[in-house]
Amino acid sequence: MDYTQLKDLIAGSPDLAIRYIRQSDINVRISAFEAFCLLASNHPARVDNIIADFGEVLRMEVIPVLVAETEPIYLQALAQISYGIGFLVSKMPNPSRLISLLPTLFDLLSHPYPRVKIGAVSGLGYFIGALPEEFDDSRINLLLRILADDDPEVRASAAFAWGNIALGGSKKATEAIGKIYGLLTDSHEMVRGEACGFFNSLATYYPAECAVALPLLRELRDSDPNIIVKERAAASVQAITA
Repeated sequence: MDYTQLKDLIAGSPDLAIRYIRQSDINVRISAFEAFCLLASNHPARVDNIIADFGEVLRMEVIPVLVAETEPIYLQALAQISYGIGFLVSKMPNPSRLISLLPTLFDLLSHPYPRVKIGAVSGLGYFIGALPEEFDDSRINLLLRILADDDPEVRASAAFAWGNIALGGSKKATEAIGKIYGLLTDSHEMVRGEACGFFNSLATYYPAECAVALPLLRELRDSDPNIIVKERAAASVQAITA
């Protein structure tokens, strides 16, 4: 069964998503997950009575099975679901219905496979942006530590996540200023670009706190060898000084 067929079935009967997310075929599981997320994002009232149950099936059955696997197809599915959970939460009128999945995403930050960490940290950015009251000191420290990950894609994703937290308006996003300031000089352009994006997002609510980064952002705007970094640095400078 392909994605289009599953999407139509789940659109007609949302509770079928729970049946198909339990299938042994990983492609069916992913298609069911994506179809449910699409329906929940566009028509949240249609899944209101089963969204919590869907989350519990993910937490108790689907994610533990995927965590135990080592084949790339399963690890990629785990990364995709981790990201998708956070994105879904950001679209929900009542994001607390999936709050039980928040500790699971934090646990995945220690996964050895970089793509899973990328999915988890990106999903957490959306999740915490929607529920900033759940961002306590221990969780802040976990997301700060991943900014220093050895993998540049993980570092970039962590900066992206902090940018989404900043867009939620939480003052706690300012906790990352020092570490993300350091990423503005990272050797990888994707990391520098996401670091610039963080300051652009943070300036929406806390421009004064971003002023410390202005000299370096201006330098990146004027002389970084990567055009995307230059553009993002320019946007950040404008956001901070506007």
